[in-house]
Amino acid sequence: MVESLFANSPDAFFIGPGGMLHKGRDAIRESFAQFFASLDTIRGEIQDISYLPAGDGVIAVGTVVYHRKPRNGPPDERTVVWTDFRRKEGDKWVYLFRHAHWPMAANNLAFVPK
Repeated sequence: MVESLFANSPDAFFIGPGGMLHKGRDAIRESFAQFFASLDTIRGEIQDISYLPAGDGVIAVGTVVYHRKPRNGPPDERTVVWTDFRRKEGDKWVYLFRHAHWPMAANNLAFVPK
């Protein structure tokens, strides 16, 4: 089901929060299947989102906080910053790409801006 959110194109891709590139709908589907298989529950709260028209589509950038319960761990919260490019295929908006990542400060405590 998740792959249906992406363009029906071999060029569609998803970069997950850990930096892995998943190119094509089959790879995208597998990445989401593995992700959801590791969770008991997940709920997201969009904190902000902005849109910028671009060519035949729209670029979006935003932040979401996920409240998760991993199968083998305690509940946690993870903030994700994402960018994507969406365009219409027929009557439906789909992603050509989506790039999600954990913010640098949350993942690298050695990096502290001065």
